Amino acid sequence: MKFGTAGKAIALLLSVAILAAAFLAWKSGQDRDVRPSAQIEDYLFWQAKALSDFQLKRAGNGTLGLNDLSGKWTFLFFGYTHCPDICPVTLAVLGEVFRILDRTPDPASQTQGLFISVDPGRDTPESLAEYAAYFDKRFIGATGSVAQLDAISRQIGVFYTIQKPEAGRPADSYPVTHSSTIFLVDPQGRLYAKFPPPHDAQEVARAFQTIRAFHNERSGKRWLFF
Repeated sequence: MKFGTAGKAIALLLSVAILAAAFLAWKSGQDRDVRPSAQIEDYLFWQAKALSDFQLKRAGNGTLGLNDLSGKWTFLFFGYTHCPDICPVTLAVLGEVFRILDRTPDPASQTQGLFISVDPGRDTPESLAEYAAYFDKRFIGATGSVAQLDAISRQIGVFYTIQKPEAGRPADSYPVTHSSTIFLVDPQGRLYAKFPPPHDAQEVARAFQTIRAFHNERSGKRWLFF
């Protein structure tokens, strides 16, 4: 009887060990099985980065946090409404990207844009909402205090500087130096890819579709075991 009990215990341990080994082998092989194509590997981060929660202000006394990015692909851009060139040009490109995606079989309703102003001294949530919506209705405008902006910008790796106005100029005419890179956050709230300048709407749309297909294939393989 003791032998039978011991045999069962050994068999159980062997089964657990085999299952654990199989799982580890499967897990380690996932990233090798699904590799990004050469067309998108320069856009992708080496490893998707999970973002911590943050809180910004949006129009109507609303707030915006990480939960508002859940379930959608988010094109994220930092700038300010008084920007004379980079911001309006980049947002216009993203507006065109959305219109290109509208013509694809996969609905563009799964995407949104987020324009974060790093100039809270001049940009109110209401003015941001109007400014962002001009380029596309799927754009959200948001800003916050310096501490709130730092909580999200440092995670993304964005740096900005509010400079002093030129001598003899009004106090509110200061320029702001900021990144001109478009960032892409996946539906799981992870920093997934980036599009450095110069930006071309056709290229960004094409790359995004390939990135999304890669993401879906990789996620499917990862959970196929279960």
